[in-house]
Amino acid sequence: MLIPLVESAEGAEAAVAAARFPPRGRRGGGPGRAALYGLDRKRALEREITVAVQIETAAALDNLDAILAVEGIDLIFVGPNDLALSLGRPADAEIADVLVRARRAGLDTGTLVKHADPDTTVAVLGTDLGLLAAGVRAATG
Repeated sequence: MLIPLVESAEGAEAAVAAARFPPRGRRGGGPGRAALYGLDRKRALEREITVAVQIETAAALDNLDAILAVEGIDLIFVGPNDLALSLGRPADAEIADVLVRARRAGLDTGTLVKHADPDTTVAVLGTDLGLLAAGVRAATG
């Protein structure tokens, strides 16, 4: 799960709680098809869940150490465009700093390819809308 606009430890804790099944979180297991999977399947699903929080505001930078300390986060994803918008300027130095600090905290990292470094775990080519638009432009000449 990729959770946008996480700006505090409390926001990160809420994201973890919403993504994870009890006892680690508050995610519901039913009714409906999810309830049919049973406890063993939910435990297996718990191991497959990746909780990724997005760092994309000045407030998130101010609270980064507290966010990185939240148990249950697997990946820190830096949203460079929103971060730059929040700061009112390009955020290249801040992006690099977040990636390094997150890895130092034992977390995987992600961002857009043009901001990734060789140790970035997830490097995204672009947004879904941007890639879709590029595909339409390519198909229509």
